[in-house]
Amino acid sequence: MAQWVITIEDFLGGLCPSFWTTDYPSYGRKNMAGKAQAIDLTDPSGICQGMGKTLLTNGTSFAIPIRFLDKTVEAGELSKTYGIGGDKLFQITHNYSTGETTIVSNDTFPRTISGASGEDVCLYQNKLYYSYNTSSAGCLGVYDLGTSFNDTFQTNLEAGVCHRMIRGGNDFLYIANGNLVASYDGDNDIFTRDDLDLPNNHEIVDLIWLDNWLYILTNYPRGTTRRDQKISSSVFVWDTNSPSWTEEWHFEEKLTAFYFLNGILYVFGEHSDRSFIGQLSGRRIEPLFYFPERVPKWYQISNYKGFVIWVGGSNIYAFGTSDNRVPTAFFPIMVASGNHTINSVACPFGFPIFNENSGDNYKNQKSHQYETNAFWKSLLVNIMGNGRNGMIDEVRVDFEPLQSGNKLIVRLINNKGEELWTGTIDYSTDGEITSKFFSMAIKTENFRIELDWSQNSPSVPLKVKSINILGHTLK
Repeated sequence: MAQWVITIEDFLGGLCPSFWTTDYPSYGRKNMAGKAQAIDLTDPSGICQGMGKTLLTNGTSFAIPIRFLDKTVEAGELSKTYGIGGDKLFQITHNYSTGETTIVSNDTFPRTISGASGEDVCLYQNKLYYSYNTSSAGCLGVYDLGTSFNDTFQTNLEAGVCHRMIRGGNDFLYIANGNLVASYDGDNDIFTRDDLDLPNNHEIVDLIWLDNWLYILTNYPRGTTRRDQKISSSVFVWDTNSPSWTEEWHFEEKLTAFYFLNGILYVFGEHSDRSFIGQLSGRRIEPLFYFPERVPKWYQISNYKGFVIWVGGSNIYAFGTSDNRVPTAFFPIMVASGNHTINSVACPFGFPIFNENSGDNYKNQKSHQYETNAFWKSLLVNIMGNGRNGMIDEVRVDFEPLQSGNKLIVRLINNKGEELWTGTIDYSTDGEITSKFFSMAIKTENFRIELDWSQNSPSVPLKVKSINILGHTLK
């Protein structure tokens, strides 16, 4: 008989590689999860349930997928930002005294833009610019942040293409325009619809300004027939003064968005029917983590507590670290309501706001308290000895002092989905303890341990710090 112990001292492994390909993954580091939902690893001292959610005021009043500006336009006790969706331009406010976040509904907002399909909003020279498509053209509108709107500021952009906008470090506004980069020089009131002309079969999907260069991300078809045609990508690097780009980097993958954070240029893309977040270093992409949902676009990416967050189906994922001396982690930090899909996310007020829907049922929500639909499931562990079975003798869970409302369900499950054992950590019966031992004698070939916060109070976090499972092999 040989004794064994499995210790999970931190949970910073996050989700294991290819976590979605099997119900009971067993590969990866022991502190990785085989499955997880709505967990928070932004604090390296332990794992707790991820952010809960609550409706914005007027959050169900508009059956439209809204894209939010990811910054405050007017800061103060009552801060403001904006969003666009369908034929509507929205104002969103947050009152830091009351905590209320509101989609404004008054005589001014939401503003109806005739015939529009809204795309993007951008703050430039103390005015709000908004881009949209109509049936015949791409257009720009402008709002002076007071009382004046001009919905037809520009009406000669390409129709039916992405019109992503950014403010350049040279104080120009740049607009994606099919295979063209349009620009607006606000100081001299000069608009140029084709400031840079890229190859005809390319369509711009994102723009970013870094170190006095404009980086332009494009998609283009590759392949000679419909059967073998795939979408590939290029990154064009342009100094914004020369008549042509300086460099072009080709990538076989379909890339959809940039994101720059903590000195790293992240890129999102697809490879072999998987989506990924990667790091772009010159002509090379280093994939960091893969995930199964559709790859995000620019309006589906933000940052929270120094972590990149993005939309993945019904989840909001997070990647990063709270400190450069702590390993990076990849984990799902939020989950949508029921069977909803999340359409966009932003953190203009320091916390996530997002738009989700199921059919015509749209909700605009924000993070609030803690999620109860949260769980963490370890990798599958094989404990067979020379015979078919091993024995689990004891489970110990360490956590921060329990508070009123704390309750955690702990389970052992085998790879047949059979529940081997269930234990409960509950403030109402255990008091303010920080550790709990469970003795047992469970014969099994394999197991995984699961943490379930479904009966915990949404207002009180329960942070687990470590887990120890002790057992022995059977001859």
